[in-house]
Amino acid sequence: MKRYIKTILLIFCCSVNAMAQGGYQRANDTIPSATVPGMPLPKGMEFNYQRLSGADLRSIPISGGFVGDEATIDGVSSFQFQLKIPIILKPKTTLLFGIDYQERRYNFEQPSQLESSLLKQIEKVTLKSREMTFYYNTALDKKHFLSARMDLALNGNLSNIDDNRFTSFIRYSVAAMYGWNPHKNLAHGVGLYLNYTLGRPSIYPVFLWNKKLNDKWGIEAKLPANFKFRRDFNDKSRLYMGYAIDGGSYVINGKFEPLSNFETAELRRSDIALEVNYERELYDFVWLKAGVGYSYNINLRVSEENSFNNDSLVKNEVDPSLLFNFSLFVVPTEGLKKLLGFNNK
Repeated sequence: MKRYIKTILLIFCCSVNAMAQGGYQRANDTIPSATVPGMPLPKGMEFNYQRLSGADLRSIPISGGFVGDEATIDGVSSFQFQLKIPIILKPKTTLLFGIDYQERRYNFEQPSQLESSLLKQIEKVTLKSREMTFYYNTALDKKHFLSARMDLALNGNLSNIDDNRFTSFIRYSVAAMYGWNPHKNLAHGVGLYLNYTLGRPSIYPVFLWNKKLNDKWGIEAKLPANFKFRRDFNDKSRLYMGYAIDGGSYVINGKFEPLSNFETAELRRSDIALEVNYERELYDFVWLKAGVGYSYNINLRVSEENSFNNDSLVKNEVDPSLLFNFSLFVVPTEGLKKLLGFNNK
């Protein structure tokens, strides 16, 4: 564990060095981007814990020999670690490399009484996602910019698998957006996104809308995935209110029949959460986020293969639940650069 911590700190220190060498594009720059004045510094590293309260679940078989079941979820816990490393930081062009690791765990009341092989397997395993992301932004002229994002993820339990099945764990996402700044306090953008936010590979349009309303209020939105009002109290505290859609797809093969009969069965999940989050500076570059919300499950299905169709083997209906989340994150302030000896000269 100490070795992993040292490696993470070393990578982050190198990223801060890159920021010091190239400088971060700020909101008051004349170079066009999705950032507008009032938006906070980007998060270089973040540790997040999320907890969903208990909820009733109804498992409805559709095909494949599964049986119906009803159960109560005692809670759903999720841990996520994110790290962003600058590769190119130039006045008109930026390229970042991101690492994202996430674990999600479902805990059921009275798991010994579960009849569904799917629910038995979900209760037995931890759903894991390991993701690499490239973020690209370049200015086309004084008002227009182009952004792109590419993700490559391995989702599921990778232990005891052979080379022939390894590719079934790979998930990918691609996004491209054309944006413009009508004036310095507003950023618009339109594009396309192929990802698993809706629980299965889907292509849908994306609309960017970042706007500074006044010295206290702002809007940060990438529709339809999220929309947030931001209330700035001062330079060290702010409040976010809005909604966010979250989803994923995980290989869920297990030992219990009939689930074990499918070579590429996957669990597809998507949720929409209404959230209020408060962020506050703890010490210069270290921030705390705490939030509450209400989560609505859109989709929790099992499909036989990684495809664009929405055919399912099992459909699960989950009641809404309360959401709690806590984060510690680090931003690349001048104080952090000075502390690490990376002064921007």
